[in-house]
Amino acid sequence: MSNRTLNRLTATKVRSPNLKPGEYPDGGGLILIVDPGLTRRWLLRMTINGQRVKRGLGGFPAVSLEEARERAAELRKGAKEGRDVVAEEKRSSPQGANLRQAFATFWELKAASLSNGKHAAQWGTTLETYVFPVLGNRPVETITADDVIRNFAPIWRTKNETASRTLQRLRAVIESHQIRVNSERALPWRGILKELNGSLSKADRRVQHFRALPFADVPAFYARLCERPAVSRFCLRWAILTAARSGEARGTVWTEIDLTGKLWSIPAERMKGRVPHRVPLSTAAMELLAEVQGLDLRSSDGLVFPGPSSGRALSDMTLTKLLRDLGVGDQATCHGFRSCFKDWAANERVDDRVSESCLAHQDENKVRRAYLRDDFLDQRRNAMEAWGIFLTSDKP
Repeated sequence: MSNRTLNRLTATKVRSPNLKPGEYPDGGGLILIVDPGLTRRWLLRMTINGQRVKRGLGGFPAVSLEEARERAAELRKGAKEGRDVVAEEKRSSPQGANLRQAFATFWELKAASLSNGKHAAQWGTTLETYVFPVLGNRPVETITADDVIRNFAPIWRTKNETASRTLQRLRAVIESHQIRVNSERALPWRGILKELNGSLSKADRRVQHFRALPFADVPAFYARLCERPAVSRFCLRWAILTAARSGEARGTVWTEIDLTGKLWSIPAERMKGRVPHRVPLSTAAMELLAEVQGLDLRSSDGLVFPGPSSGRALSDMTLTKLLRDLGVGDQATCHGFRSCFKDWAANERVDDRVSESCLAHQDENKVRRAYLRDDFLDQRRNAMEAWGIFLTSDKP
């Protein structure tokens, strides 16, 4: 009867560092297995056409409790119909697939979930550059923890951020493949990361911040951006005025902007955190929009800052090149102007919750975030107006 009781585990228990090796049933045949090395994986026991079978559902935390339950429900439904869902899936993802083939299968589904073209391209580029030359033609089931460590060790110190992201992508590909082929094998990813990090000195572990100008120098730089009307200059000005990320600014469309209410509403799918964000528009931002409207730019997608020749969204490299052309490429990045805003806000004693909300940063404390629903729109409107006045203080 206990096996029939569903949802016995909690997310807190599954994440707990205190779990000892053993089996932890969730009900309905779904079990969290903690191996002696403390690697955690999901296993489903069920009956198909009178035969008892076991199916691996992937490792935790790559496969969350909720995802494991959904997958288990899918397999149970198939079993009731006399179907072995995993066996059917194996036909499209053979056990002997190499890493390149596993990535191609994984990417068919993953690509659709990425709205940022630049981030999507980085998946294939980083794996092609740092993983596939050594491991690409290896059958996935033969890749060991030692293989992964040896592959990443040469770049873990020199290109730590890139290496870390690439390791996360490799893990996603391998675990997706293992789910498809019903593999109960799990690589000790936590141990791999610990081993790689063990080679880093304290100096290597320091956070690498985006390059940014001193906030006191930004008004003079902003004045230089205003010297002539070019789309890239308008877009960078918009990003600075609104403290927005590059992709959010470059993808701005007129339908997101309420000129009467002086508000820019960015939908969830265009935000890094997948949460809708409202940006109160300062007088300076509204004046910029009026300038852009006067140019009569053409874009079939309704972009505010379309590329002059293509009519499509500007690339991130366009803004990077602009910074280089203005002689600050080695001192600043587009993203770095968000840091300038944060430094200015701290100097002006803007409430930290308000400035964080301006930057669309979510509180890392989930409990506090659940209770704090206010997005401080009125306070942010005052802050953004003051920021706009500060930025244009050197403008002719």
